[in-house]
Amino acid sequence: SSSGHCSISGEPLAMVEIHIPKLGIHGRLEPRNLDDDGLPDDLQLLKALQAQEKKQIERLEHSNGQLKEFLAQEDDPDFREALQENLEILVRKLKRLAKIAEQILELTPPQPAAATIEVAGQKGQ
Repeated sequence: SSSGHCSISGEPLAMVEIHIPKLGIHGRLEPRNLDDDGLPDDLQLLKALQAQEKKQIERLEHSNGQLKEFLAQEDDPDFREALQENLEILVRKLKRLAKIAEQILELTPPQPAAATIEVAGQKGQ
């Protein structure tokens, strides 16, 4: 759905209020807004996802380096398969990282310096 809201049956999910007086719990649960890629519309969550993806990519690259070193010394079909699977996962993770970065850019408010340069450029015309 292009509405940007989570849905089960095409309808946006509603906020749910929770009250459990005996336990002193009062609050509300609100569905996270996700875009079509399953990415949140929350800048902080996106930055956390970005850091997590970078760390996982780093680990995969390290693992691939070790697999390549081993395969250079001795051919092993299981290690070759693991390396191939890691490379496929790496491609998916890099694409997801690019989408996360794109979403972060879309949600980041324009910086004042950029507006100043734009205004200065318009004055000269």
